[in-house]
Amino acid sequence: MLLVDQLLSAFKSALREVNPSASVQKALSVRDGKLFVQNRAFELHKNVHLVAFGKAAPAMVQGAERVLGEHIRRGIASVPMKIDIPSGLKTEFCTGAEHNLPDERAVENTKRIEQFVSEANSAPDQLILFLVSGGGSALLTAPISGVSLNDKVALIRQVQNNGADIKQLNVVRTALSRVKGGGLAKLGRPSKMISLVISDIVGDPLELISSGPTIVSAKSYANPIAILNDLGILDKVPIRLVDALRSAHLEKDQYDPSPTDALNVIIASNSILLDNLANQINDCFNSLSISPFIVTNRLEGNATELGMRFAKLIKQSMVNGKLDRSMIADFDDDSQRSAEFDSQRVVVLFGGESTVRFDAKKATQNAKGGRNQEMVLSAFHHLAECWSDLPKETKSQCQFALFSIGSDGQDGPTDAAGAFLTNDDLEGLSENLQLASEIEQLLNSKCSYHFWSDYRNGKNLIKIGKTGVNVMDVQMLLLNFGRK
Repeated sequence: MLLVDQLLSAFKSALREVNPSASVQKALSVRDGKLFVQNRAFELHKNVHLVAFGKAAPAMVQGAERVLGEHIRRGIASVPMKIDIPSGLKTEFCTGAEHNLPDERAVENTKRIEQFVSEANSAPDQLILFLVSGGGSALLTAPISGVSLNDKVALIRQVQNNGADIKQLNVVRTALSRVKGGGLAKLGRPSKMISLVISDIVGDPLELISSGPTIVSAKSYANPIAILNDLGILDKVPIRLVDALRSAHLEKDQYDPSPTDALNVIIASNSILLDNLANQINDCFNSLSISPFIVTNRLEGNATELGMRFAKLIKQSMVNGKLDRSMIADFDDDSQRSAEFDSQRVVVLFGGESTVRFDAKKATQNAKGGRNQEMVLSAFHHLAECWSDLPKETKSQCQFALFSIGSDGQDGPTDAAGAFLTNDDLEGLSENLQLASEIEQLLNSKCSYHFWSDYRNGKNLIKIGKTGVNVMDVQMLLLNFGRK
């Protein structure tokens, strides 16, 4: 299907626009001796101190140094082990947090960053530029007094294992840290501060991205003791850790967050990627009258269950011969936005991040796959179950293509970003009972990558290489109600 290649090309073009380096360069503008960010101006006189942390830090630093040049006095960045670092940069890079877990190297690097930020105040009118991206929570590790790194890791794991949601987890993380929850920005006072943020979390909550080191939020400063109590583990936590948490919470509670602490700006996110993708589709497919429509950037849940919902949506569209709002209400809270789609050809866009539910009893030892490949395989499985029951006329009146793609180019521990599925994959499936059975078996055993690698010699796998972008996932559903 020619449109498959064209849609993948549109996705790649949209992805380039949220490249970390390009996103930083778009956010910063220098003219007449001033730095402009959004609608605010900052005086420049070789007074910029650059601090970066996260997986996208090298590219973000590269973008910042290109724009600010000689105005950067110095820079420091905390990045993961074995990451590619561009040559010729002024900024010093420190590596740590192997396997995306806090370690002693990350602790030492964070101490250096704390000192760096504190020293920025040694002269008047200084400007600290923070570059924040996913993975920063592990890289920026500074346990409070009385708590060791092992204590911190063990308590966070205990909180996770007892059903804490991301907000509860962040409260405990913030309470255990000197720098999270605005602690790093506190060290930067009275310097002016700008924080450019790449969001890797659904909904773009600034206080959760890398645990919000440059933003103070009441959400982050809830009482951690109350959370431990609510989770039923307060009496299982050592008294000395409870006392340390209580003391830290009382101290931080006195910190009055000023709105001038730091200008926090999200420069790349799933929402921005979806907007770029919609624009690319408009430009590429204008002559074909294909209309893009963004449904949500908050798609979450189990990948297998979401695949089933996409299969249901595709089947309903075929049976009805059109797509109306009620059919996608299951994916979107804002069901009043549009009642019906006028175009015979529409690309429905979704964004967010799903999860894979791993059942050790069903998964095999060679299990390999990712949430995007699993979602499309699940849709394949559920469509295969009903395909032979659909009248030939029904199937011929709607052409579809479903894509699920990770923006970072790596879906799970594989070399694929995701997978796609079209009508052509289902034709003749009723005669191929072995394939239908294999789909279900490999879906249950968490071997989606093995299936897609073997199926059609891997032609349905989407391989774009590691992109350096991490703004979660995108699903594209093309529905063509015209004849093939």
